[in-house]
Amino acid sequence: MKSRAQTVFISLTMASALIAAPAFSNHHVTSEAGQGQVATPEQYFEKMVEAVKKINYKGILVFNSIAPGDGTISALEIVHKNQDQKEVKISSIDGKPVSIYRKNNRVKELLGGKHQAEKIINNPFENFCARTLDQKQLTKNYQVKFANDSVTAGRDVKVVLLQPKSGRVYGYSFYIDKETYMPLKMDYIPNNGTNINSYMFVNIDYPTHLKEQDMVIKKQGKIVMPDKSKPKLAEPQAQDAERSAQPQVSEVMQKGKTNWEINYLPQGFTLIDHQTQKFHKKHNNVEHFVFSDGIALISVYIESVPENQIFRGSSIKGAMSAYGTVQDGHQVVVVGKVPIDTLELVGNAVQQKVHKQKK
Repeated sequence: MKSRAQTVFISLTMASALIAAPAFSNHHVTSEAGQGQVATPEQYFEKMVEAVKKINYKGILVFNSIAPGDGTISALEIVHKNQDQKEVKISSIDGKPVSIYRKNNRVKELLGGKHQAEKIINNPFENFCARTLDQKQLTKNYQVKFANDSVTAGRDVKVVLLQPKSGRVYGYSFYIDKETYMPLKMDYIPNNGTNINSYMFVNIDYPTHLKEQDMVIKKQGKIVMPDKSKPKLAEPQAQDAERSAQPQVSEVMQKGKTNWEINYLPQGFTLIDHQTQKFHKKHNNVEHFVFSDGIALISVYIESVPENQIFRGSSIKGAMSAYGTVQDGHQVVVVGKVPIDTLELVGNAVQQKVHKQKK
């Protein structure tokens, strides 16, 4: 059984991406010259966000966590097909065989069991770039600039740095393919300048056409999801229709749609989503807030739990951190790929609203 800390780590990956469903396109590999002049780092970043959604690619992605006490390396094979429909297959290369195949954002096949598949459900580049990025918000909170050109996976890349104007979040470096604008490497960089997380394609191809057999899971033991059933591992895009019926998030705090208030947020962070969730049938409902500065995400989970299940303190795995505390008799867990002291400040600023009695 997963601990509460493990539950919130997984739920952040699955539930707080908050992304708009991308439009499908038949666009494949195009040259930099064919798309006109792309001169600024902001333009490269914008092209990168588009490329992840639109092109076919197939490659080996290596995740390297080099934070103190957490030196781990894992590898995934990712096949992304965007022709008449969007299809994605992600498979683990090291450890126990685990694969997941999604078609039009619905899980179609699984190998290795639900809980194992949860760990690899997202392509980090797809997850990052699928969010709608506001250029004004980006440049308000980060300095965007070029570093020296480099080579990744045997391809020439432009290196774009996002340097935060606040010390409360990490910086980022993106190694962007000069020809396709596909991100081939992404680093999380704390204030001391030492990378703590790195995602990198060690090889990548851009096939013009991917066949059906390229997408299916071929190993024995896979689970095929019935077409008419609602998959348990739907991506956040599958929840868009449900979210559209909810109140606008800007109204949540001001108009009494929650009994909680958060009296500290890092510079540039605003509320982008609020909903009530249930992670396990035996657990109480969890009130979930998501804040963003346009790049980084911070999730705040609030629920009533028994004393023996309360998570207190901090947990850090690479760039991902979690902080647990108790406020007004409720468990508060704050999760995000930001420094742990930032999460502590947010968690300790959560409190129930004081309602004035009517005379």
